[in-house]
Amino acid sequence: MGNSSAPKKVNFQLMDDTNTLSEGIDVELPLSSVMEAVDRYSNTLYGYFIGKRLAYPVVQNYVTNVWKKYGLEKTMMNAKGFYFFKFTSSQGMMDVMEKGPWMIRPVPIILNKWSANVSLSKEDLTSVPVWVKLHDVPLTGYTEDGLSMIGSKIGKPIMLDMYTSTMYVEALGKAKLCKGNDRDIG
Repeated sequence: MGNSSAPKKVNFQLMDDTNTLSEGIDVELPLSSVMEAVDRYSNTLYGYFIGKRLAYPVVQNYVTNVWKKYGLEKTMMNAKGFYFFKFTSSQGMMDVMEKGPWMIRPVPIILNKWSANVSLSKEDLTSVPVWVKLHDVPLTGYTEDGLSMIGSKIGKPIMLDMYTSTMYVEALGKAKLCKGNDRDIG
């Protein structure tokens, strides 16, 4: 019986490409190698933290628990502090992107979709989107103009969470206890 946890052996060897190099190019990777990497890292997000970098086990524990439902398959980190998050599907990966911004130990993480031509660099950010929780908004504030005015006093409004949007669209004002029950929670 073979050991399934034994590491895969990599065929690491001397390769001579001096006859195929274009002028000014030090290394030219074969297209098949590039396509292998593209396949391996499909459905992968990469990210970095604003400010201090969090320890890998902290990030791994958080994303494993929170993103498991989106199909998180694997988490990695490189020496420059970039984290990589591999998902089982592009839909799961896009769901994580759309449900952000994400904060881990309240440090914001900037996420981007990985592609073969991405250059890993940390942008100099001047602003970051954040969720703001509003309390005690009167029912008269649940109009497009009312919610926009409140949001504009804080910053540049981008979008509403699903709960607030539903309250506006369905004109409930408060969440219904259950379907068919006319009593409000509250």
